[in-house]
Amino acid sequence: TFAEALSSVTVAKTTQTLSIVIFILGGMGLAAWQASLPPRLIPAAAGVVAMLGLGVIALAWGSSSGLLRSWAQISLRRWPNAEWLRSLMAHAFEMDACLAAFYRREKRRFIAATLWHLAGLVLGSIELYMIGYFLGLSLSLTGALIMEAVATLAAVGGFFIPGSLGAFEFGHYVAAGMLGIPPASGVMICLLRRVRELFWLAAGLALLYFHFPDVWKTATNEEKTPAELRTCNP
Repeated sequence: TFAEALSSVTVAKTTQTLSIVIFILGGMGLAAWQASLPPRLIPAAAGVVAMLGLGVIALAWGSSSGLLRSWAQISLRRWPNAEWLRSLMAHAFEMDACLAAFYRREKRRFIAATLWHLAGLVLGSIELYMIGYFLGLSLSLTGALIMEAVATLAAVGGFFIPGSLGAFEFGHYVAAGMLGIPPASGVMICLLRRVRELFWLAAGLALLYFHFPDVWKTATNEEKTPAELRTCNP
């Protein structure tokens, strides 16, 4: 159902955010221990972690306390004739029930989902290590973990930038300088990762086009507005 799908997205975002908090904290700990941690990076990391931590608390508490349903009820009292609000409140009741049941009964799955997201971040560090190896850079696995943490920190800090363009590259630049690697090499590593993103994006679109043509046609042949219809059929 719609409520179940939206509930799963909410849980996924909560666990993803929690895993990012854990990963950044671990990476900053490693950086303080084995790298030259810039003093200005400490308040930035603290601010991002605090923001993400508050986000996790807000998502988890709001999801399990029926906050969405309460907002819908308050809005319905303010606009009693809004039919779309009545429909929203019905979905809110169902979604709150789904989320409350999940957090009450599925604590192990919540932890498992968080660990899976954390594993994805660690795999990103292994990708950095392999890129550094093939480029002939002196990047250790610990250094790759630190670089991934700093890059993630920069990407989260630049969340308002589409695709974190510039912020993600800046994170690699700063991390390379911390690890004694030429900063330009850090930017090169990031650009190679961007190429990888474009490759998988193109591969996914090709798969969608050739194996699921009906979905592609539905996406490209959207319903036209009356004005467009008049233009096509004078």
